[in-house]
Amino acid sequence: MARIKKWVIAICFVIIMAPVSMASACATEISGHIISTQLLTALPSYHIMINKQGLKTCCLTVPAYCCNGVLMLPLRRIAEQLGYAVTWDEEEQAALVDIDIAFMYFYPREDRYSRIGTVKGGHLDASYQYGAGPIIIEGKMYVPARVFEAFFNDVTVQDRNTYITSQRIPL
Repeated sequence: MARIKKWVIAICFVIIMAPVSMASACATEISGHIISTQLLTALPSYHIMINKQGLKTCCLTVPAYCCNGVLMLPLRRIAEQLGYAVTWDEEEQAALVDIDIAFMYFYPREDRYSRIGTVKGGHLDASYQYGAGPIIIEGKMYVPARVFEAFFNDVTVQDRNTYITSQRIPL
């Protein structure tokens, strides 16, 4: 009987400690940023369908994450597929996405997003919050899926798929 109790205790210990060791391994992957691993979930093969106006639909399978209940997608991979310029601004310590008529800086861990218009009289400036700031994992920046709406796209999230349809820009 005592032997069975020891086995039950040992099995319970393994069940309880396994997620803790997995969580700490996950935390070391996140370069330079401390994020509560209980709030970060990996979604290894996530599908993104991008439909640019008048062009064939592109389907990407990418790693994605859920942070604080917010779907996080790889910024560069999607932005470049949409035809946007993506650079790293060393002075600002932020990613910069430029769509010719507007741009936006992405500051790691800061849930504040400001689109700055570059067209005179266009009134394209706007501020947004999505519930999670950008995160950097293994050298790649992940941003909320809905951030692409700030660049005049329709974004629909369904199950393990995200649909991004580019729109004509209202000037």
